[in-house]
Amino acid sequence: MSSPELAGITANQLLDPSVDQAALAQLAGSRPDLHAAILAHPNCYPELADWIKQTNPAAAAQRAAADPVVAADPVVAQVQPVVAAPVAAPTPDFTTPAPADATPAYQQAPVMPAAQFAPLTAAKPKLGWAPFTLLAGVVIAAISLFLPLVSASGYGMTVTSGSYFNWPDDQNIKTLGMIWLVMLVIVLLLTILAIAVRAMWARVLAGVLGLLVGLAFLAFGGYMIYAIGAASSGASLFGVSGSPGVGLIIFTIAAVVMLVASIGMFIKPKQAAPVAS
Repeated sequence: MSSPELAGITANQLLDPSVDQAALAQLAGSRPDLHAAILAHPNCYPELADWIKQTNPAAAAQRAAADPVVAADPVVAQVQPVVAAPVAAPTPDFTTPAPADATPAYQQAPVMPAAQFAPLTAAKPKLGWAPFTLLAGVVIAAISLFLPLVSASGYGMTVTSGSYFNWPDDQNIKTLGMIWLVMLVIVLLLTILAIAVRAMWARVLAGVLGLLVGLAFLAFGGYMIYAIGAASSGASLFGVSGSPGVGLIIFTIAAVVMLVASIGMFIKPKQAAPVAS
């Protein structure tokens, strides 16, 4: 409770049992008209009650008159005769040093230790869906590099071609597969970095490279699917047909996943609520 609130408090408001000891001590020093109400409060500790009885006998007597049980207090009993004559409540003198044994108890009111106020620490930003989706796209694309690229059928037989790394008699396909794999490893490492540091610059870096690789994969996969379809149309005259292999299909799907996730990496995730350290 702040000082302005204490200045305007009334005796009826002091009936509230939630008023703490520190507030009662402040009121005792600034509001002698409330001394009787303070004595009646359940949070009035013995030291504060003794100080009020010593400095304001009239308030102590008024409290005793209201509650016969208090009259048994020897300190109050000594001041009972004072009730007959109206006595103005004295104002505590805070300028004159008091004896060691008469130190106002309100100056010793319990104060919550500062250590109990745990400082708030800003929580790390949330990761969101984008980094994990990008990781999934990279892993799927890497697996597709080891799966068949083309499937051909004719004359009652179905033949599947090799992957990038076991394509028969074509070193260029193997080289292209190695280039794709290196690019995927770089995107993978940058995405893991973005997850670890949770910094926007790391997300943007992984998103830029993921976007470029995803576009390259989508362009190559789309071209290969088109080329295989065109070649299959011409070969169908001879009873032979071709179709994209499972590796090429998964490769193209992974490219789309990477593109979507890379765009998501540019979106700043929401900040988590502060937590007590």
